[in-house]
Amino acid sequence: MPLPPPQPSLALEGRLQACDLRLPALLPCAQPCETLWSHRGHPRLRAAVQQLRHPLSAHMQMPAFDLAALAAAEAAEADVYRQWHRTVQGPLSMADVQRFVSLSTGGDGALRSGPVWIRAHDGRAQLPMVPALQGAARWDELLRQRAAPDPAEGLRSAVQLLALANNAHAFADGNGRLGRALFNFCLHRAGLPQACFIPLKVLTVLSRGGYEVRLREAELYGRWEGLYAWHCTAIELYAWLGQQPAMPDRNEDV
Repeated sequence: MPLPPPQPSLALEGRLQACDLRLPALLPCAQPCETLWSHRGHPRLRAAVQQLRHPLSAHMQMPAFDLAALAAAEAAEADVYRQWHRTVQGPLSMADVQRFVSLSTGGDGALRSGPVWIRAHDGRAQLPMVPALQGAARWDELLRQRAAPDPAEGLRSAVQLLALANNAHAFADGNGRLGRALFNFCLHRAGLPQACFIPLKVLTVLSRGGYEVRLREAELYGRWEGLYAWHCTAIELYAWLGQQPAMPDRNEDV
């Protein structure tokens, strides 16, 4: 996978730094999925969702939005992450990674041995992921380079680790959950309060493929700026949600 360029554009670099500076002051957002949904008619949220989407999102066929299932999945992810995070000491190791996969999937956390594909929602197209041996080799390299994320580059390191882990796709199950956990792992090393967990799953769904397309752009073409910007929007949105009072549900949709 092409590694990110040494420096993002000046404008994006400023945005990344601003997100890093606000990490220590972020407030925990109780029930983030439900809170986000209750504010879905707000112009601030609508603008953020448009930023999360991609020009190709209009052509994406997506599964039905199941709020209850997403909320339960995000709550479970946060619980597993906190349980796992308490056990991580020092630089990240392969044993740490496999322990998270085991906790989140209920399996043994073993590396996959067979091929896997990304399949279209309609089942008519599929994209092969990297071969199993290459995925395992990527993890060896990943841990050599990024076992101890630089706290001074919190969000940038978090995005890189998430993307490299997801695109390595080294496990039969749990790769997405692992990537999101490592994202939070980097942010906690950079000053995010322990009570906070940045939930990305529901934002991935609301992006209508915007996240997945940007992940592939980084993998195939080395274009990382869209992926950096996507996660800046996620941090900015979480910060905004943490400051909002509870409000009644609305009928508008995103």
